[in-house]
Amino acid sequence: MCKRNVILLLLLFIFGIILCHFILSSQIKIARKIFVGSVRDKEITKQIIKKDLIKNIQIKKEKLPISQDNFNKYFANKSNYTILNASNQFLKNEVNAVLIAIGKNYAIEFYDMASDNIALNICKNIMESNELPSTPENNKYMEYYYEVIKNEMYFILSKVDNTIIFTYAPKEYKEEIKTLMNNLEY
Repeated sequence: MCKRNVILLLLLFIFGIILCHFILSSQIKIARKIFVGSVRDKEITKQIIKKDLIKNIQIKKEKLPISQDNFNKYFANKSNYTILNASNQFLKNEVNAVLIAIGKNYAIEFYDMASDNIALNICKNIMESNELPSTPENNKYMEYYYEVIKNEMYFILSKVDNTIIFTYAPKEYKEEIKTLMNNLEY
């Protein structure tokens, strides 16, 4: 009887090992399917993200600053604007050029500063002098952008690298100004 119990226990033990092995191998197969599926899903997700990023890169190109010559030429071709050079109002080591395109109903100011940091400080000064909260939009494609209507006036400021273009005009000229800013790629 004792031998019988030992043999029975041994068979149960072997059966238990075989059963555990079967269960484990099934679990491993299921785990492999899940893992392979999740890896495949991750690859598909990566491909979708790459396609979206490529689409966004094609839509949003990095902004390039306009030169003072191109700003001058753009407004010189428009008969209702006079260009004023206001560079002498700033320290020579801080400014490359300050041009103001003066129209009948508003003026558009262009600043080409000596550095990006100086341009950023000028933006902050412009915001403060016009009593506007300094909460511009910042992103990779357009470093600094602010647009608001306050007290029936339309204010827009755009900074690209070390250049700034801004205006503060009656709000009825908003669409005209936005068209000018888009044409200048600001």
